[in-house]
Amino acid sequence: MAWAILKNSVKELEEALINLACYKPDSNKKPDNRIGFSLKMSKADSYKSAIARNMNFLKRKVWDLVGLSSVEPNRRHLLSLLVLVDELDRAYNSSDFKKMGVLLDNVDNALDSLKDVPQQSLSFSVPNLHPEIKGDVEADLEELRKCYESNCYRSVVIICGRILETALHRKYYEITGNDALEKSPGVGLGKLVAKLSEKDVKFDPGLTQQIHLINQVRVFSVHKKQDPFYPTQMQAHAIILFTLDSIKKMS
Repeated sequence: MAWAILKNSVKELEEALINLACYKPDSNKKPDNRIGFSLKMSKADSYKSAIARNMNFLKRKVWDLVGLSSVEPNRRHLLSLLVLVDELDRAYNSSDFKKMGVLLDNVDNALDSLKDVPQQSLSFSVPNLHPEIKGDVEADLEELRKCYESNCYRSVVIICGRILETALHRKYYEITGNDALEKSPGVGLGKLVAKLSEKDVKFDPGLTQQIHLINQVRVFSVHKKQDPFYPTQMQAHAIILFTLDSIKKMS
């Protein structure tokens, strides 16, 4: 199971941090990111390398857990886990090893809280939508269903991003009377949420994190990366559920 592999990486990261603390490392020197250890490397450098390696692993592999969000109790823990890994990465980039140790305890607890997911078939209901976007969203959902059933999971994630953008643009128009597509045709999901916040539209923290999660997975699916990203069936299913839940909360 993916979370078991991540827990092992968290354990290795914790051990490397503890061992590194004994050497009082220079916080201005960045950890070495090589996989293999040279015989000439000092123990301190080897621990720094272990930290770098496990940090990179955590940042990549935490997204493999997205599929677990199809189980309702997992959603809060998963969102919390993604935020924690992001904070952990910032602490790592600042060489704040003490803060990393505290955050790793929270990451470990969040992983322990996740439950496994049985195999599920695609099933969803369409939320109530404004007539102006209802037709477009229903057409996207039908295409999304076909992509899911054809195992085209990256396409599923991309369509989910489009559906969410449609709902956010409509929300912005209802609040301001302005069409953001005309004035800012390239505006993304994050900027749309920011624009709505500027208009005193309050989103609960869970919804904001859901939108951020959907956008991040969409970015990984659309843009070319050094390590190609291929969403699993469970990840695609979870993104669908998050998308539908998000537009329901905005309606």
